[in-house]
Amino acid sequence: MFVRSYLRASTDKQDATRARAAVEAFAVNQGHSIACEYVENASGTKADRPELLRLLKDAKPGDVLLVESIDRLSRLPTAEWQHLKGAMTPRACASSRSTCRPVTRA
Repeated sequence: MFVRSYLRASTDKQDATRARAAVEAFAVNQGHSIACEYVENASGTKADRPELLRLLKDAKPGDVLLVESIDRLSRLPTAEWQHLKGAMTPRACASSRSTCRPVTRA
């Protein structure tokens, strides 16, 4: 299993890596280590984020994507979120506050 993490903050004034320790601890608690990390400072309301696009290009079926919380991955409107989610399927997304589960949005 290849585990990737995505760390994002909305502006350059924020620290996109602030959640790194929590995401790494989650991976370790699940018996895994993070093999690749994607970090960027960009608004979650935009889908054309360079590191997100690189992640989508690099990811393979069966990979696991760890994010601090789903809003770190996306704050897109519902239709755009559905498109992004479709691009990730059947990959998985896990929050550092829960167990691994399929990508969903409440």
